[in-house]
Amino acid sequence: MNKTSLYVPVYSLTLILSAVLLFSVQPMFSKMILPLLGGTSQVWNTSMLFFQLCLLAGYAYAHGTTKLLSAKLQAIIHVCLVTAFIISLPFGVDASLEPPYNSDPTFWQIGLMLTTIGGPFFLVSATAPMLQSWFTHSDHKDAHNPYFLYSASNFGSVAALLAYPVLIEPLLNLHNQTMSWMYGYIILIGAFILCAMLIWKSYSEKQSAIQNDEIEDEETKVTWGARVRWLLLAFIPSSLMLGVTTHITTDIASAPLFWILPLTLYILTFVIVFARKPIISNTASIYISCLCIIITVITSIAFKQVHFIPAFIIPLNLVTFFFVALACHGSLVNTRPYKTHLTEFYLFMSAGGALGGFFNAIIAPQLMTYPLEYPLVLGLATYAFYIGQQKFLFSGLWAKLTVPSLITKNSEALCIATFVLVFGITAQFMPHKGIQMAIGLLCGLCLMTTINARKTFAFCAIVLLTFPSFAAYQNLLDGNNNILVSRNFFGVKRITENNLVRTLFHGTTQHGNQPVAEEHKLVKTGYYAAKGPFNDAFNALSLSTKGQHNVAILGLGIGVMACYTQPQRHYDFYEIDVDVIRIAEDPNYFTYLSDCGSEYTNHLGDGRIEISKQPDEKYKMIVVDTFSSDNIPVHLITLDAARLYQEKLQDDGVLVFHISNRFLDLEPVMHTIGEALGLTTLKKYKDELTEIGDTKLASYPAQLVIMTNNEDYLTHVKSLGWNETNAPDDFKVWTDNYSNILSVLR
Repeated sequence: MNKTSLYVPVYSLTLILSAVLLFSVQPMFSKMILPLLGGTSQVWNTSMLFFQLCLLAGYAYAHGTTKLLSAKLQAIIHVCLVTAFIISLPFGVDASLEPPYNSDPTFWQIGLMLTTIGGPFFLVSATAPMLQSWFTHSDHKDAHNPYFLYSASNFGSVAALLAYPVLIEPLLNLHNQTMSWMYGYIILIGAFILCAMLIWKSYSEKQSAIQNDEIEDEETKVTWGARVRWLLLAFIPSSLMLGVTTHITTDIASAPLFWILPLTLYILTFVIVFARKPIISNTASIYISCLCIIITVITSIAFKQVHFIPAFIIPLNLVTFFFVALACHGSLVNTRPYKTHLTEFYLFMSAGGALGGFFNAIIAPQLMTYPLEYPLVLGLATYAFYIGQQKFLFSGLWAKLTVPSLITKNSEALCIATFVLVFGITAQFMPHKGIQMAIGLLCGLCLMTTINARKTFAFCAIVLLTFPSFAAYQNLLDGNNNILVSRNFFGVKRITENNLVRTLFHGTTQHGNQPVAEEHKLVKTGYYAAKGPFNDAFNALSLSTKGQHNVAILGLGIGVMACYTQPQRHYDFYEIDVDVIRIAEDPNYFTYLSDCGSEYTNHLGDGRIEISKQPDEKYKMIVVDTFSSDNIPVHLITLDAARLYQEKLQDDGVLVFHISNRFLDLEPVMHTIGEALGLTTLKKYKDELTEIGDTKLASYPAQLVIMTNNEDYLTHVKSLGWNETNAPDDFKVWTDNYSNILSVLR
């Protein structure tokens, strides 16, 4: 067989294997550390920042060694380094580690990842640019244009991301996943050696060709304007990917499946644009992305209530993100340099991606109390498209971007933008959301058919750059006054007030409210209303328990459960977010803790970690009521977690799980855990009205599951309409090493 016929298959398979290792370890390792940080969606943003920084370091290593060393010496050093890091495998996380809950744990998480998976990931991440550089030294007919190999790498990335939630996570526990990754890493070392052997001889035969390349390099010199453009076009999709991911995982579940969706779309755009014949032109992707942005903006304005997120808003945002990323990456590839600048091109591309991750994970949470990074970067994208179409991006940019120049050239677009801005405000007063959507869609379609593409870009930019102001408009139109807004690693907390109640929001979900009228201040509302399942659970406990006893609550909220009072009952609240504790304990915001009279202690940290420090058989009841927005941290509802809770319960104690969720049906999870523990498992779903004076306030639909073998307790709750839980016969019990979000999606 001719040696040249082996280049493409060997190099392609090596790139695919390295990509599979890179993109399978990201959800795998993030899932490992998720329990330490309370299941918040920010764990994934920080993980992505770490992996992007490692990718940047790997590309810098590939670029530096390519410029300073011969391909032969580079290959020897690289194989030796990769082999040396076998000693750090298989990787794992020490369960005894604890983050600094009193401060931002972002850099703690990055440090943990650096010391466990950092070395192997750094070296594997250098594969794509390094192997493509080696390929240019071969005698293959396509050695002058190795960029097509990047499609093979991205194909492996997409394959790994799709396989993780569908095959890897359901079939392998975390231990077996890490062992499989180690074996794949060892196979990759052999593939590196084979790739080096293929170019070993041809490298010495191509010295004259390299000299010619250097001459040609002077004719195709890369400007700093081009480098800044690479950074910007890589920054935008990276930031948008994390913005979309946060939007999804905040309200559904912080789990690999929902991390992977945006990341897969992100990598898929690279597969398309690096193909020899892309299936869609860059011009078409820019135009489609602008159309998607218009529809996204207008529907976001028109639908201020988002109870139907999975049916419409999330797919729309994913489609918009995909086409914006496709347009940016298409523009990026259209400006790729000659092969002598290959590693530099990838270096700047990864730097832009890392900057996007840094912006979302570090800068935005510190500077913005509202999560506005997503709409802001959408605005930046449309503005970049418009400037790019005008063909002066980073070429005399500052001279042409004066305000008078923009107004003169785009006066019609500015008028249209103003009209839509006014529409965005006035549409809020329309009584029917269907009318709002119809007008919004009609407006967007009319714009697309009445103005040309160039003015559409200007319109999109102007509208999106003003989009953050709609948060302020929304607050005014809701009739609520923001008393407090705070944002940290664990999300955005917001306290609002109207003439009836004061409410704590975490993300988009209400986490409790308290009547503002002095005479009704201690009325329990929301999930904890007087006729709801929480009331049943605590009344049954009061009837079956006398004397001193302790109750553990995982998740503080605004402290409503402290008002299920009984003499000699002590509450231990476990809360990971220090901001939530400050809010609940401050009587200027909420007074359940201060006025209900129950003795309580607040424990700062992850509920599962902190309760493990308590003596066995301490509690009469343990309530798992933990939410990050509408997301229930998975590590708190596994069999391993429930066994820990059972150890902390007295023999006749009661375990309570609050599983209300718009997107996940967790009843099968609870049923299989109860069976495994040998406990009777009952459920109740209730939606009752709360009366505050003459006003009936709708409570939240609450779904609870209890597990106990206390016969007196069970007899009482059954009389109140509690029923046995159910699960499919083939439903597999969730453990720390196994969970399957796909199996519980509504």
